[in-house]
Amino acid sequence: MSVFDDLLNIRQASELCGVSEQTIRNYLGLGKTPKTPKLPNARKVLLDGNLQEVWQIPVSDLFNAGLMKKAPAKVKAEVAEVLDDKDQVAQLQKQLDDLASELKDQKHRAEMAEQKVMGLEQTLSVAMKALEWINPEQPAKAPKSRFRLFKR
Repeated sequence: MSVFDDLLNIRQASELCGVSEQTIRNYLGLGKTPKTPKLPNARKVLLDGNLQEVWQIPVSDLFNAGLMKKAPAKVKAEVAEVLDDKDQVAQLQKQLDDLASELKDQKHRAEMAEQKVMGLEQTLSVAMKALEWINPEQPAKAPKSRFRLFKR
């Protein structure tokens, strides 16, 4: 588990970020004038054993809110590494989604081509029967196909 996944209380978050506890409370939307929280994944939880509620604030929220400017270099480096990994995963996921979409499109095109070939084969069959009906002495022969259709 990385520092990026850690959950901090208000005091720990303020010490890590180098800001006051009131600043963290303001970012939680707990200031004098309640606002939309800038730390959307923070949760208030009940501690085991006693009835005290404590905020759990993910380090990632602090970073995304821009509060990590005064954080120690080691923490900043680890957070940056995790973000790079997440960016790489996001890029790979996008490539995977694009390839899946392209595969779906190619399958659709193949199905359409197969339907067209079947329609042409039916048309050829009808034309051959019509030729045999018009000229019964000379049976019609189907031309050799250059394509082979494989059944799935």
